[in-house]
Amino acid sequence: MKPIKILMLEDSDMDVEIVREELKQSKFANELIIYDTLEAATARLSRGDIDLLLVDIHLGLDSGLDFVRAVKDGGLIENTAVVIVSGSDSHKDISHATELNIDAWIEKPLDVDKFRFVVEKVPELNWLIVRKENAA
Repeated sequence: MKPIKILMLEDSDMDVEIVREELKQSKFANELIIYDTLEAATARLSRGDIDLLLVDIHLGLDSGLDFVRAVKDGGLIENTAVVIVSGSDSHKDISHATELNIDAWIEKPLDVDKFRFVVEKVPELNWLIVRKENAA
């Protein structure tokens, strides 16, 4: 089985390390590709071989949701599961994500068990909100 290619757009080194460590312990082969700029992530997505896109909602001055809208509109992620990782539980942000047909939403701080649950469900994702208080 080929590794799941995961592109992570994240500006927090701590969150990147949590994800990296969790993926090392996962039951499936994976390749984690990390970017902290929209331009670099967009260029990488243009290859068309990413299975899962993990996007922080707040990237400095940029919006992860605006990034997702742009790459969806550009046809770069037609066959890619998209998961938003956010410290926000704003109904406005979640509503915006719903409009974009995001596959899952995970609130920060990242809970490794909940993160594992979502990543292992990549093939069957279809709008899943994993909140801090939800059971995994």
